[in-house]
Amino acid sequence: MKKPCFKNILLILLFLLSASLLYAVDFGLLVNNYLGFGNSPIGDPGSDYDENILEYRLDIVPRLSFLIGDTGSFFASAGMTVHYQNAGSHDTYFIPEILRTEFSLNSGEWGVRVGRFGYSDPLNFITNGLFDGFQITHTSSLGKFGLGAWYTRLLYKKNAKITMTENELAQYLSDVDYDDFSNTYFAPSRFIASIDWEHPSIGGILRLNAALIGQEDLQGEDEKYNSQYLTLKAGLPVKKILFEAGGSLEISQQVSSDEIITGAGLAIDLGISWILPSSYNSRLAFNFRYASPKDDVFSPFTPITTTYNGQIFQSKITGLTVLNLDYTARFLDTFSVNLSASYFIRNDLSIYDTFPIDDVVDDKGHFLGLELYGRLIWTVVSDLQFNLGGGAFIPVGNNWNSDTLPKWRLDLTAILGIF
Repeated sequence: MKKPCFKNILLILLFLLSASLLYAVDFGLLVNNYLGFGNSPIGDPGSDYDENILEYRLDIVPRLSFLIGDTGSFFASAGMTVHYQNAGSHDTYFIPEILRTEFSLNSGEWGVRVGRFGYSDPLNFITNGLFDGFQITHTSSLGKFGLGAWYTRLLYKKNAKITMTENELAQYLSDVDYDDFSNTYFAPSRFIASIDWEHPSIGGILRLNAALIGQEDLQGEDEKYNSQYLTLKAGLPVKKILFEAGGSLEISQQVSSDEIITGAGLAIDLGISWILPSSYNSRLAFNFRYASPKDDVFSPFTPITTTYNGQIFQSKITGLTVLNLDYTARFLDTFSVNLSASYFIRNDLSIYDTFPIDDVVDDKGHFLGLELYGRLIWTVVSDLQFNLGGGAFIPVGNNWNSDTLPKWRLDLTAILGIF
């Protein structure tokens, strides 16, 4: 009888290993269809169009995940975006992207994440998104501690939303040119590091989150903007009411070839939410958000990533005060409603290249206007959801020209998940 050779045995073992791994892999596909219509562009601060805008966006996101031993896991996802818009500098574009892709390991009190994964500060508007890097965490009776470092250059600029300087905003708004891919696709080059701490219940009543975050400009230009943020947020639940208070102090350095200008910015975030006594799940929340302008004491508070403070009036928080009232109700397991009203106030008479409407006049007043927005969410089945939203920004204030018109938009999104 002929003995099996070592090569054949190895091939059989590799086949069995790959088959077992394939069996353990979890595949999925997410398809997101978005259709918008109105006179307000989406996600382009500083853009303004007189004509009505039709937008269509298709996002196709395949993903896979599997376990590694008893304590590790791997998750990978990618995306292809097709976008059409009948106004602006481009009509249709196709964007490929690597999305969340990470290896994570949890062993007892320690955890490690490496790759491209999400990170957010306690206030959720200083740095929020996917970044490339690592994070080490340790959990004990004193709370959860985290240490992380990330790099931003390899991210797609429209999803990274890093617009800390005028040059970065112009880079963000420019189209992707495949003939000059490296200079038009990627986000600005910045290094981010953080030390985080959170405790879910100090004394059984108080929730605390704190972070020390720093970023360094690696663009290689003559002028750089570096900054550090000390951030703290506290939450106090009292029966069905949650009180929250947070703030951040930014120390910035504008570095040029001949000088370094140091400044200090301030952000405040206060909120209260109430679980209403109704027969269905409902919540009423009020939020106050403030970011310092340039004055005799403070510099403009500049977050690392741009988080829009409105659905229609899409501006980052720099130099603004935003008052928001939000109501959410889930009438059925498959049907929910969200209604919000936000009022925007300029903290000084500067624009900071962040306002989405061009009719702002520098020497006019501080009051910008009111945004009203509503959304209906219908989950047909667990894998299919429809979102219908609509609203308007109404320029009721002393800031605008007399002929400034409201900005409005209707949004329809269909999300299909195949798992």
